[in-house]
Amino acid sequence: MNDRYREKQESLRRSLVPLGRILLFLGARVGPAATTLLLAVAYGLSDRAEEYLKFSIGFTVAALAQSLMTGWWAHWLVRSDPNENYLRGELRRFQARLFGGAFLLSVAAGFVAFIALGEGGGSLPLAATAVGLCGVQIGFGSAVLARHQFRMQHQRLFRAEISRAIGGFAGALIGLVTTQSGVISLLGFALGSLLGVLFFVATTLPGFGVQSPRSGAADPIHELRQESMKYGLPIVGVAVAVLVIQFSDRFILSMFDGNEIAGSYSASYDLVNRPVGLALAAISLASQRTMFAMFDDDDETQRDESALTRRDLWFQLAAAGIIGIGLLVAGWVAEDIRVLLVADLGLLVPLLVFSSAVLLGVSHTLMRPLQARHETARIGRYAGIAAACNVGLNLALIGDFGASGAATATFLSVVTFVAFLSRASFAEARALAYNTQS
Repeated sequence: MNDRYREKQESLRRSLVPLGRILLFLGARVGPAATTLLLAVAYGLSDRAEEYLKFSIGFTVAALAQSLMTGWWAHWLVRSDPNENYLRGELRRFQARLFGGAFLLSVAAGFVAFIALGEGGGSLPLAATAVGLCGVQIGFGSAVLARHQFRMQHQRLFRAEISRAIGGFAGALIGLVTTQSGVISLLGFALGSLLGVLFFVATTLPGFGVQSPRSGAADPIHELRQESMKYGLPIVGVAVAVLVIQFSDRFILSMFDGNEIAGSYSASYDLVNRPVGLALAAISLASQRTMFAMFDDDDETQRDESALTRRDLWFQLAAAGIIGIGLLVAGWVAEDIRVLLVADLGLLVPLLVFSSAVLLGVSHTLMRPLQARHETARIGRYAGIAAACNVGLNLALIGDFGASGAATATFLSVVTFVAFLSRASFAEARALAYNTQS
């Protein structure tokens, strides 16, 4: 009995993620969140909420296009190292096609989105180009991050993200100061981020360099494409669904109440959502690779999955509580922040946004057990149901209740998503524990 207890404790100890790694992931994600918060505050205080709406929508469209073209590849890189079995030249051509496709799709989607926002004339091609470059930097940066996450090179991962964050922050700040245009801020952010991550890759070669297969003949590249797409495409569906849940309300609100109200809502939403999402996603990402390794390398440690998941959930709830207190204090001390958080939208909106952000952060942890078992199709189905509910609720509620209806629709759809994930994740954990004991 004592031997079994000690074995279980040792297995659990090995699965625990050091606090330093959580802090590394937290620091790596500060840059994009800080950029968003800077622009939300600056455009909100200068009564140019419509310009922030342009930045927000442009970034979202780029993220959607990138997810469709390259998101599945980045998710696969967290689980596998293609450099062991595929030739350097073929891999580079394969990835070049992916990122080129992300640029073209982002540009096309940018044209459609900014036409819908009423943008026209000579600024439309510039806006679409900014969206295209933003899609490329998101895709390339995600691939770099996934590569280092797979190799457990967390210090290098941190340096890569900091390089990208510094470039993006500087570019967005230059755009804000020089023109106060949301499109130029997006263009500066995209160019700065891309230059930052390229600088990191260039200065870390050959450590980051793609190696040829270690032994034997190289596998056909189409096998890599099929295998990675089978695993990653359902997760892309999840990413797209989550983006729809978080941002469809801005489009629909702009249609019903105009760009100014939609811009104020977007600034308030991101001021609350970004800090919560930053912290909770960092906690989940820090132990993601550990759980995958538990399943890939040692089936015996799978029985500790539930303990690892529950521990991360407690960490996330504690972090959410601290951030919530911080937002309350900031709103109480600084009138400008209070005005931006509440604006003319009412107190209900930031409360619902905060609750939705916490639940979305928790969803990343609840997904992990299903991802570890390669059951990504189930997550995709749950996210698709939640996204469909979100769009339907937005159309039903925004016309009568405006921003409050948008926040309510987001909250109810996120509750639906988390309910599905909770039932599936913990049901699998209980079944695994029963089989192990038997």
